[in-house]
Amino acid sequence: MIDKKIPQDLLPRIFLNSLKEDIKGDEITLLLGARQTGKSSLIFLVLNWLLQEEKKDPSQFFYFDLENIIEAETLNQIRNFDDFPKMLRDKGADLSHKTWVIIDEVQYLDHPSGLLKYVYDHWRGKIKFIVSGSSTLEIKQKFTDRLTGRIHTFHVPTLSFEEYLLFQKQDNLLNKKRESNIFSLIKNKKMEVPSWADVLKNDFLEMVENFCIFGGYPAVALKELPLKRKTDLSGLYSLYVRKDIKDLAHIEDIKGFNNLVGMLAHQVGSLINESELSNGTGLSRPTIRKYLSILENTFVTGMLTPFFTNARLEYIKRPKVYFQDTGLRNTVINNFNNLRDRSDTGHLIENVVFSEIVKRKPELFEVHFWKSEGGTEVDFIIKAEEEKLIPIEVKYQTFQTPRISRGMRSFINRYSPEVSFIVTRDFWGQSQLNSTKLFWIPVWSI
Repeated sequence: MIDKKIPQDLLPRIFLNSLKEDIKGDEITLLLGARQTGKSSLIFLVLNWLLQEEKKDPSQFFYFDLENIIEAETLNQIRNFDDFPKMLRDKGADLSHKTWVIIDEVQYLDHPSGLLKYVYDHWRGKIKFIVSGSSTLEIKQKFTDRLTGRIHTFHVPTLSFEEYLLFQKQDNLLNKKRESNIFSLIKNKKMEVPSWADVLKNDFLEMVENFCIFGGYPAVALKELPLKRKTDLSGLYSLYVRKDIKDLAHIEDIKGFNNLVGMLAHQVGSLINESELSNGTGLSRPTIRKYLSILENTFVTGMLTPFFTNARLEYIKRPKVYFQDTGLRNTVINNFNNLRDRSDTGHLIENVVFSEIVKRKPELFEVHFWKSEGGTEVDFIIKAEEEKLIPIEVKYQTFQTPRISRGMRSFINRYSPEVSFIVTRDFWGQSQLNSTKLFWIPVWSI
């Protein structure tokens, strides 16, 4: 029986229906994401659905929050995995019927892989696990290949722009946004400028600016006052350093780590230069590599590898770095200025486009950047099904007529993609180069 009060006023996420479908199966459901991205809220949404709409018996649900030391010790004291079902029986479970076990922050288990596998193999169909985790680094260390085929993973990022509009109660803008997005354009390969484009332009630009500056952490998005948003973001970063960096990653040189994060925050969209990072922070290059891996595996940064037709070369060349959430990035550099009052606006918008593509792309799509031998670049290359390539360039400016950059022209001439996109401030347009259709779209329609 869950002795935790389940909130009733939670807002849904885009992938909630997919999660509900997965919950119906026997496999272990794992929610992975940074702290405070809404993993627990998603679990509560699913619980409400199971209890209220699916009419499941509430006495068959058991919730363990492993950030509670007592609950973590309770599970970690189990040495014989047969004792786990016995413990559930002692708590009132009827194991002749389906029992639901929720484990929040599963990385605090000493041996999560062994427990989950054993119970799944011996109690499949009777005990269903829903677990969450905040560190793929810790989970990769503790989860083994023995769980292959037994676990389905859902990545829970911060809010997409579409979800941000929902949290901001911008229902009209949300409905319009759903009418036009880059993945529907990729599918249909045609574009009609919406009739409302000019009327709602300024409303969308205001929302985009707020989203760029404060990011998409759910609790932050629900705050109205900028000061409260800044306070929440500062608290989130402090919690991250305390829990993930000191407690889980066991890093003692917090000053060096913070210096590295600060340098990366000033270099979003730039190639990783280990020598430069080492000189700027005083950290050795092996330590730089270790910290970069930790940042990526705790969902703070994302690395973008270059696109090559020879896949082996993608991992030889240097990657670019972006932050998964621009609000956290702006917290690190303490810059919450409006877009018109900052020198990094172009990089900030590029980071938002990166984040939106990663959040919204189909699972099997890959994302890279492209740089030719001559130095021309395209910001993002989506590799879709059947090896189709979709170049995307970010030009956050006001266009009067469509203009094709040297980098985009070079990529089209070499690879002949069916469609390509130029992300602008507020301009809609289309053109054609050879056999490629080019679409100019405003940043809010990503």
